[in-house]
Amino acid sequence: MFYDVVVIGGGQAGLAMGYYLRKMSLSFIILDNNESIGDAWRKRYDSLVLFTRDYIVHYQVCY
Repeated sequence: MFYDVVVIGGGQAGLAMGYYLRKMSLSFIILDNNESIGDAWRKRYDSLVLFTRDYIVHYQVCY
């Protein structure tokens, strides 16, 4: 298969590039050395976790 663009790196910039390439209707592939999406962050930052206080989660927003 042939692509209009090959993006090397599936980090934040690579994913952003994929977003804009799709908006331009170009065919592309994003190549990354990691096994799954988000591994660049998971393997680099041990402290990268979702942290939300319980009182915020249970807080109801009234409109």
